[in-house]
Amino acid sequence: MANPSISIPDDLLEDFDRIVDVKEMLGELESDNRSPVIQDLMREYVEENEEYLERYEQFVEGNGKAVTAATAD
Repeated sequence: MANPSISIPDDLLEDFDRIVDVKEMLGELESDNRSPVIQDLMREYVEENEEYLERYEQFVEGNGKAVTAATAD
């Protein structure tokens, strides 16, 4: 499984972790581990934007080569 490293503002991560902690305390999450929450958010994002996967395939087939994604800051 991939283990990406991302940069996020400290205050955003702190708020996110607090929400995950409270949801775990309320029994809404099985643990206070943020990884499953982020995985679920990413799955939801991909599902909501599947049309872009189709467009990606069109770009690759149309150009005859793979498209290189820009790296994030």
